[in-house]
Amino acid sequence: MNNEQKVDQLIKCMQNQSTSLPDMDVKDRVMDRVYSFHRFHFTKDFGRKIRKYPVWLTAAALLFVTTVSVSAATFFTTDWNGIQVRIDGSIEGSTPNASVGSRAPFKTQLDEAVAKMSDTWKVVSIEEAEEQMDFTALRPKIIDPNYILSESFGVLTHDTNYRVKSADEWWLGGIYDVFRLDQNDIVVKQTIDLEMTQSIRDQKTMSLTFQDASWENIEIANDALAMYTTTGNENLLIINYKNSHHQVISIELQGNVTKEELIQLAKSYL
Repeated sequence: MNNEQKVDQLIKCMQNQSTSLPDMDVKDRVMDRVYSFHRFHFTKDFGRKIRKYPVWLTAAALLFVTTVSVSAATFFTTDWNGIQVRIDGSIEGSTPNASVGSRAPFKTQLDEAVAKMSDTWKVVSIEEAEEQMDFTALRPKIIDPNYILSESFGVLTHDTNYRVKSADEWWLGGIYDVFRLDQNDIVVKQTIDLEMTQSIRDQKTMSLTFQDASWENIEIANDALAMYTTTGNENLLIINYKNSHHQVISIELQGNVTKEELIQLAKSYL
């Protein structure tokens, strides 16, 4: 009872001195990166929503913040080059299901997608892809000879103004390296992340949330944010790397190999 009376007194006191937070004209937009062949995703939030609340109400809410359920907690959070990054541990479904595990290897899916959408996409040289995408692709250094580089190519749209038609469509654009390791393919895809690049260069507010899978943050190199998960019978390592031009290059490594083998290959690029 004494605690409740103290809270009531605090609220009444602050009501008498009620002050509102200033209005802020901040635009908020959300970018979803959709992987049609995977059962996970991550979202990018730009800007910040500022609501107009009396200060006394905000203070009162803070008194009871400890009652929030533990199940809503974020398992991991960090700041990378001013971008707020978190793994949302409240999302169920981190265990791969049978349908995901039974899918064809990622390399097979990639080849089939390029062939099926040949009216939209074309295979080009790395140099042509770099010119259109306006960034210099990272090239692997000498690594374990067991990693055999079998293919390198770029994928571009015939129409540079092309946009995906639905959330189910797979965006194929990027620069690809394909490695063979113990009869397994590892696909390495590189693109420039324009939203993250703009956020770093312009110091804009941005957050990145990884969810719908069992994500793990990996310490791999300076100026790199590395996140690992499994997609069923294959593993995936996503790296965001800031180069000397303050561009963020997204590197995705996927294949039916171990996490350690993906990390070893990734380090050869950085």
